[in-house]
Amino acid sequence: MRSDEVLNMIQAMLKAYNWQMAPYSAYNKSTWPVHIDWQTLCSSSATSCPKARMLDEVGMKFIYTPSIARKHLFGTLSYQARRSHLLSKKNTGMNVGDEMQGLAGIQFLPRIDAFVERDRLDVVTVIESTHVHEISRSVTSSTPPRPAEAPMTVFLNAWWGTETWVWPPPGEIQPILLAIHLEHNNIRRDFLKHVEYLNNKGPIGTRDHDTNTFLTENGLTNIFVGCLTMTLAQTAWAKEMKDHVSDITIVDVSEKALSLIPASALNGAKYLSAKVSAPEIADDIVGRYVTALSMLRQYEHSKLVITQRLHVAIPAVAMGTPCLLILSKEMPGGGGFTGLARFSGLQRFMHVANLSDPQSLSNFDFDKPASNPNPEQFAKFRTRLQALIMCHETLSDSALKFGMVPSSWEYPPETSCVSNFEEDVTSIHIATVLTPSWLYDVFPTWLNAMASKNKNESIVLHILTGNLNPTERCIARWVTLQALPKSSVNTIPTEHLTSAGAYIGLAHIPRDTQARLYLGSLLPCIKRVIWLDLDTLVLKNLQSLWSVKSPECGVNARSSDVPHVMKPWIKDVMKPMMKPLPEMHQIVKALAHTFNAGVMVLDLQRIRALRFEDTIVKYWAFELGANDQIAYNFLCNGTYRELHPKWNVYRPSKYTSKNLYAMRKQWSIIHFQGSRKPWIDASVKDAHAEIWNSFYTRFDDAL
Repeated sequence: MRSDEVLNMIQAMLKAYNWQMAPYSAYNKSTWPVHIDWQTLCSSSATSCPKARMLDEVGMKFIYTPSIARKHLFGTLSYQARRSHLLSKKNTGMNVGDEMQGLAGIQFLPRIDAFVERDRLDVVTVIESTHVHEISRSVTSSTPPRPAEAPMTVFLNAWWGTETWVWPPPGEIQPILLAIHLEHNNIRRDFLKHVEYLNNKGPIGTRDHDTNTFLTENGLTNIFVGCLTMTLAQTAWAKEMKDHVSDITIVDVSEKALSLIPASALNGAKYLSAKVSAPEIADDIVGRYVTALSMLRQYEHSKLVITQRLHVAIPAVAMGTPCLLILSKEMPGGGGFTGLARFSGLQRFMHVANLSDPQSLSNFDFDKPASNPNPEQFAKFRTRLQALIMCHETLSDSALKFGMVPSSWEYPPETSCVSNFEEDVTSIHIATVLTPSWLYDVFPTWLNAMASKNKNESIVLHILTGNLNPTERCIARWVTLQALPKSSVNTIPTEHLTSAGAYIGLAHIPRDTQARLYLGSLLPCIKRVIWLDLDTLVLKNLQSLWSVKSPECGVNARSSDVPHVMKPWIKDVMKPMMKPLPEMHQIVKALAHTFNAGVMVLDLQRIRALRFEDTIVKYWAFELGANDQIAYNFLCNGTYRELHPKWNVYRPSKYTSKNLYAMRKQWSIIHFQGSRKPWIDASVKDAHAEIWNSFYTRFDDAL
């Protein structure tokens, strides 16, 4: 398209969206998405519209902006290296199921700036700097690298199985690691070599149970999210006309399977193949995407789709079309165990027959196919993927504008607490620390328990995030707002506070908890806060805890159930590191009366006035390595105010009072102190573990 035609189309779109160039404050994003008639939009560019229409529908918006002016780029995967490899094996076909997966990601992108080779992630073709005839040029193992030179968001939802791949993604690629499948070969070994990289790019979303199980067994946190094609959006036509379609579409079904299908279903059926061999399509990056899109529209316009391909079946279900998946030992795209592994966990969403059981085909109603099974679960998977994608900040706006997430959704912003902020005195302020592993394993259950008696409370949750990346911090805010819809939430990066200085702590306590020593400066606008460790569960309403009065040292807490808990720590661990202190005897004696810091009500005004951070934290914690609980005990020196034991019910030990366990109905907060926790050790069987199990919430359900 000529630049003047592009400009005319953009102006037409802006007019349709009631965009006011000035003032920008007049723009209302709630007007997105708007459905614009194509011919109206193209009325001033009729000569180019017929050619551009299909490209636009797949999201390829060739809007000219010099690459030097773009601070962030958006790419999608291409498969020219795969094409070269197959041709070297005398295989002339290309499976556009790969492009079907690409379409799912393209829906969320504001535009496409580049193509990134799946099997050569170091080869990036920036569209605007490449002649149109060279976009689909050949890529081989010897092609010189052309890595991304500007930050580039790319969905990596794909089959990963080519052992000559380049991993991890080089250059400026910012991957979205959702809906990935790892083949059973050296790819898996290579993947696990870069655990630190993967942890920094989380969350990792696996496409199937097989990949999910492999990563979990190897200690890599991941979420089973299904296939990204589950998010493919129906057109307005399909939603209105679905009851009037009559076509049966058959895609890549073996002759043996066809022989078992009634002739009445085969007669008049439309036959398609996801494997394209015509060079004008197989060689052309854009042509393959256009072919995938046209196949998707055929599924949408069918009353039934019959196939043996995963990336036909899932897109058909996403289009609301009944789908019959026929399984066999040899499946297109790979047979045997590894072939079927790609379907693990996904078969529940479609009708399934198996060639080993011909009766499963004869029982199927081809004339009036039933709706696909488990639509509610399918919708949950779609919502889960939408939420995870929206939390990639570069996509949050386009996902909303293009209607890829519900219009009622909002990207949960990362707000800060500044000194001139006017505190909402009617809200309960709660603080905790959250690490990546506990985000997925513990946090949803912690929120679920709190919501059981506090769902209608106005809660402000301040989350100190140790080593969570921006996407994970967004996810933490998102799941909080799902569990506590009347709350507000702040995520505060704190790794810069906890990575330096000395530290002597217990193995089961992450160093990230040291961040709570800096609550006074991290929350300058807050007068008081309830601190809750993440290994606690709130069982009662928190209003009465919030209303307790503060002592001079500013700490309300429950005394430790272990006598002289700090004496051996200071004497045996800390003292050898220290210069001889004549006051050591007095310190040890004074700290015979100590509290557990898992649940505290903190008066931050008083703690600031006592210069806690400048004195105790700076010396005892930062220089000498005292952990956060010991530092807070140094602050109070035994003068803290006692909380009722019901507000911090420890797990049973030889020191705990049996009377407390007789009054279980009064328990308000339970605490899984120590190293044995039910989410780590399934053999833990006690009242605490029983309560944990009753509130247990999977992370994917929390989304």
